[in-house]
Amino acid sequence: MKQQPGNTRNDDRQVAAVRDLLHAYATRGVLREFEERSMRNSKTEYQFTWLLDRRFHLIFDPGASQLTLRDLLPGIPTNSPLDLAVREFVAARTSKQLLAHRRIDPAKATLTVSHSRSALSFVFTVKRNQYAYAVPKLLNFCNELFAFLDMYHIQYLWEHMGVPEE
Repeated sequence: MKQQPGNTRNDDRQVAAVRDLLHAYATRGVLREFEERSMRNSKTEYQFTWLLDRRFHLIFDPGASQLTLRDLLPGIPTNSPLDLAVREFVAARTSKQLLAHRRIDPAKATLTVSHSRSALSFVFTVKRNQYAYAVPKLLNFCNELFAFLDMYHIQYLWEHMGVPEE
């Protein structure tokens, strides 16, 4: 159930929950150079350095209960073979064939892909305030996505993420 727009107290609680979860990763040294900034429409942006020493932009929209990894994968044309492969990989994250700890439970969250300016963003829509589930699951998804790219699309990582070819 989505909250009503303008429910500031609930927005504040949700922002605090997401902040605390991300901050715990930063405190342990998983996320580096962790920053937070308020945006328009009650949104909050979290920036941090993480996989492949890249800067990540995570936008939290409490009104829509969405966590968006904005422009995570640049340089991917719409309907290209890589775009289709990534979308197939995302769709498979809810498969019952995956082990439970790797699967995204659709009762708690959904994951979709958004394409803009030749970049893929990933939108995690959280159900029933399941942020304690969603934040770690989103970070685990990122790890799996980059492992998938490393295994099956290494040339993309060479060309767009600065991964050395050796």
